[in-house]
Amino acid sequence: MPLPRTSVPIFGLARRAPALLAALLLAGALTPAAAGAAATYLAGVGCNGPFQENEGPEDVSKDCRNLVAGPFYPEPGYLDSYARSDAGPGGLRVRSDAEIGGGGVQGGSESVAAQAWAEWTFDDFVVVGTGSESVPILAALNLQVSGFLSPSALEIDTTGPLTTSVGSNAQFYLLIDLDGGDAGYGGVSRSLSNGSLSEFAEGLLEDHYSSGEDISDSITSSQVMLPVGSEFTVHVYVNAGTSSSAAVQGTPADENDFALFLGEATSDFSATVKFPTSGPVFVLPAGYTVHSASAGIVDNAVVAPEPAGIFLVATAAAAFCVRFRRRGSLR
Repeated sequence: MPLPRTSVPIFGLARRAPALLAALLLAGALTPAAAGAAATYLAGVGCNGPFQENEGPEDVSKDCRNLVAGPFYPEPGYLDSYARSDAGPGGLRVRSDAEIGGGGVQGGSESVAAQAWAEWTFDDFVVVGTGSESVPILAALNLQVSGFLSPSALEIDTTGPLTTSVGSNAQFYLLIDLDGGDAGYGGVSRSLSNGSLSEFAEGLLEDHYSSGEDISDSITSSQVMLPVGSEFTVHVYVNAGTSSSAAVQGTPADENDFALFLGEATSDFSATVKFPTSGPVFVLPAGYTVHSASAGIVDNAVVAPEPAGIFLVATAAAAFCVRFRRRGSLR
C-alpha cells in the first residue's frame, strides 16, 4: 500500500521514513501492515510425544497434555505432562509440568517430560543517529525475564529390600539474535535426585539467579554490531522444559513391603519474557535511538498507543523526527 502524501520533500523521505512511519502508525494513520511492519510469532509444545507448533503474524498459542497409566505393580500410577506457550506483542510466555507417581513392589525405570517454547521475529527495527549511516554501531538488547523453577521428589520406602529412585528437573533458557548474529544465550536449571538438589545458571542469566525458585530481573544481551539507517531483525527464543523419573527396585521380603513415590517438576515463565516497560530497549551509543513499528518501539522505548495516549505518543514521535533533523542526521 502506498504511503499517504506528506509535506516532506521527496529527496528527504528515504532518511526520514523510519521516524515518520512510527509517528503515522501511532497516530492511527497507518496500520502495521500498511506501514510495512513485519512480525512473526511462534508457539510450540511437546508432551512426552510429538512436538506441535503454531506460527503467525499475530498472537499465537499452543498447549498439550498427556496423561497415561504407569508401569508399576500393583499400583500402576501415572505419567502426566502438560505444556503451554503463547507468543505475541506483549511477550513470550512458556510453562511446562512433568509429574510421575505410583507405588508397589516392582516397576522398571520410567520417565515423563514436557517442553514449551516460543519466539519472536521482528524485521523492521531501525537505528537512527547523528553518525554516518555507513558505519555500524555496537549495541545490546534489554529484556525483562520473570518465572520460577520448582522440582520436587517424594519417596517412601517400607522396611525390606525395596528401593526407589525418584528425580525431577526444571529448566529454562533463552537465545537472542540481532541482525542475524548471536547476541547471547542464558540458561537456568534446578534438579532434585534422591533427595539431593543441584542448581546452576549460565550465560546471560548467570548473574540474575543465585538460589531458590524464582527469577525476576532485567537482562542485557551480548553486544553486536548493528547497521544504522537500515532495517535489521530481532529474534528471541525461549524454552521451558521439565522431566521426572522414577523406578522401584528389589524383591519384596513379604507382603508388607511396599514403595510409594511422587516426582514432579514445573518450569513456569508464563509471567513473560518481554521488552522493558521502563527504560531503554537497546543499549546504544550517545546520539542514537531505535524504533520498530511492529514491536511498538519509538525512540528506544516501548509505547502503548491506547486511545487516551495516542495524541501524546504521536507528538513525541514527531518531536523525535524534528530533533534528529536539527542534529543533521535527517537531511
